Amino acid sequence: MCDVCTLIPQILPPYGGADGAKLNRKLFFSRFQVCQTYRDKEEDSFASCCFTDDEYYLMLGTYSGDIKLIDIQQMEETTTLQCHNAPIIKMQPGHQGKLLLTSSWGVTQESAVWAYGDTMEVKYRFEDHLAEFSKLTQDRIIGTNNETAHIYDVGTGTKVMTLYDDDMANNYKANMATFSPTDELVLNDGVLWDVRCRKPLHKFDKFNQFISGVFHPQGLEIIINSEVWDQRTYKLLHTVPALDQCQIKFNYMGDVIYAIRVDDEIDTMEDSHKAHYSSTLRTFDATDYSSIGTLDLKTRSIFDLCTDRRDSLMAVVEQNTQFTENGAEESICRLYQTQKLRDEEDNEQEEEEEAEDAVEDDDDDDDDDDEDPSLLDFGSSLSEDEDDAVQNNEGNGNGNDEIGDDDDDDEPLVMEFSPSNSDDDDENDDNNDLDDDDMLFALA
Repeated sequence: MCDVCTLIPQILPPYGGADGAKLNRKLFFSRFQVCQTYRDKEEDSFASCCFTDDEYYLMLGTYSGDIKLIDIQQMEETTTLQCHNAPIIKMQPGHQGKLLLTSSWGVTQESAVWAYGDTMEVKYRFEDHLAEFSKLTQDRIIGTNNETAHIYDVGTGTKVMTLYDDDMANNYKANMATFSPTDELVLNDGVLWDVRCRKPLHKFDKFNQFISGVFHPQGLEIIINSEVWDQRTYKLLHTVPALDQCQIKFNYMGDVIYAIRVDDEIDTMEDSHKAHYSSTLRTFDATDYSSIGTLDLKTRSIFDLCTDRRDSLMAVVEQNTQFTENGAEESICRLYQTQKLRDEEDNEQEEEEEAEDAVEDDDDDDDDDDEDPSLLDFGSSLSEDEDDAVQNNEGNGNGNDEIGDDDDDDEPLVMEFSPSNSDDDDENDDNNDLDDDDMLFALA
C-alpha cells in the first residue's frame, strides 16, 4: 500500500499531470482582457511603466520627464512628480518599497535613485542612460553608457567597478548591461563578465546589430536575440526564429516570455530608444521556447510593459493611432488582466449593444418606408380591395369559403411572390391586376 502511495504522485503529479504546468501556461498566457485604460489629461505621452512594490499603484514615465502615480483600482492620477528633463524610458522599484530607479534619454542622459514615501527625494544621479538593480540582493546598481557598464553601491552611490574591453566589444546599438540571477556574472555588450575577479569570461558570437542579450531567470542560459546559449559551456543550444529582433521580458515566475519586436533599421543609439515597437505582443513558454499565443493590440506600437508579482495584471504603454489636439502622437496605458476568459456579462453587453444598433437600423428603415408615398398608396389600395372582397363574399353567402371559415380566422395571410419572368409568372400582364406578379415586384 505504501508503494502505491509513493507512485501516485509520480504518475499523477499536481497541476494537471504530465505537462500539466505547460498546458496551464498555454491556457493562462494566451488570454488577455483589458480592464482599465488611462489617458493623460495634460496630453503628455507615456514612455515607460512599472508597478510599485506594494502593487497598489502604477507608475507612468512621461516624455516630459514626469512620473505619474496612478491608483490601480480607480485608474485615476493621484500624484505627479518632476524627475528628469528628458523622457523617462525605464523605471524599477526596489524590493523594500523605499527606492525607485529611473533612466532617461534625450536632452540629458542620466539615471537617478529616488527615496520615496510620503515625499520623493533624489539620492544621487549618474551619467548612464540605462540602469537596473542587482537581481538577488539589490545592493548594487549596474548602469549602461554605450558599450561600457558601471557598477555602483546602492548605499553610497559610489562607482565600484567599470566593465569594458575594447578588444572584445561587440558594439550593439542598444546595449543594456544586466546582472545574472546570482549577481556573480554580468552580461554587457554580448560579453560575459565575472564580477568577482573583474575579468571577461567569454565573448558570444554576434548575429544581430541590436539586441545585446539577457540572462534566463533559471540561471543556466543566456538569450541573445534568437540564439539561446549555454551559460556553462558557451555552446549554442537553440535558435528561436520567432524571437528575432525582439525585446524580451520574463514574468515574475520566470516561466513565460513576453516578446515585442523592435525596428531593426536603426542607425544611432538615440533612434534605438525612440524606435517604434510593433503592435503585436507574443508569449512563449520559457522552459522550451514554444509559442503560447499572439496578442494583436491593434495600436501603432508598444513602448513598454510590466507585470505584477501574481502575474495576473500586465500594464502596456501603447502608441495610439489617434492624435492629440496639438497634433502630437498620443500614447496611452492599458491594464490587461491575464489568465481570464471573456466574461458572459461582457458578451451579453456586446449582444445588447448589437441589438440596440439593429433596432436603430430598423427604425431608420421604417422611417424611410413611411416617407415613401408609393408604398403607402400600395398598402392602402391593397387593404381597400381586400375589404371589398370580404364584403362581396359575405354578401354572396359563401360562409364555407376559407376566408370566412371560423377555424382559420387566427391564421395569418401568407403571400407568395414569384420572380419576374419566371415559369410561375402570369401569362397576362395586367397592369390593373393587383395579383399580377410583375406588378407586385415592380411596386416592391
